[in-house]
Amino acid sequence: MIDMSLVDQAINEKKIHIFKNVFPELPSWDKLLSTISQYIDEDLEKFPDMSRFSSKEIDKDFLNMQLKCRFWSRLAFQLYSPEDTYMSSIPELDPVTSWGLSQYPENIYTGNFALISLMKNRGVVGEKHMDQVDQFQWVVKGEMIWRTGQNLENEHHIVEGDFVFIPKNLMHEVETLKAPRAAINLILRN
Repeated sequence: MIDMSLVDQAINEKKIHIFKNVFPELPSWDKLLSTISQYIDEDLEKFPDMSRFSSKEIDKDFLNMQLKCRFWSRLAFQLYSPEDTYMSSIPELDPVTSWGLSQYPENIYTGNFALISLMKNRGVVGEKHMDQVDQFQWVVKGEMIWRTGQNLENEHHIVEGDFVFIPKNLMHEVETLKAPRAAINLILRN
């Protein structure tokens, strides 16, 4: 399935590695939006003063990105929890989480450090940065260009279905080519 020696090589060489077609059944966009809507409605009940929009507005352009990320992060936190009642709403995640828990049983964050990232607009370029943790990103919608390296000298075209390993402390930026795009991140404790 996933050759872990390629993960070790990516860590040693400080580069990303793209695994193709390892989790071929992708969740649909409608299923992702439907599930997130359930979480937003729940959050609105629990935290009415913290939220400025309802599930009917999830796809609006004017939404504050930080607020949107808050809900997407909470969704993935719940989806990585075996006790979660919504786990069955996106069964395509089961092989990913089962693999992750088998490879990294004590090293997967089950808190809000695991997230689903969402970019709505084509051409959006994320800020150049590096993360302090190793992670995998499963692209479930859209396409992007990953630029990596100290001067962003390496370019990688990432498409739906790709499962990308990103080692910690690797400088990178991501440009959305085909939107909307969504990716599910499996974040490791290290």
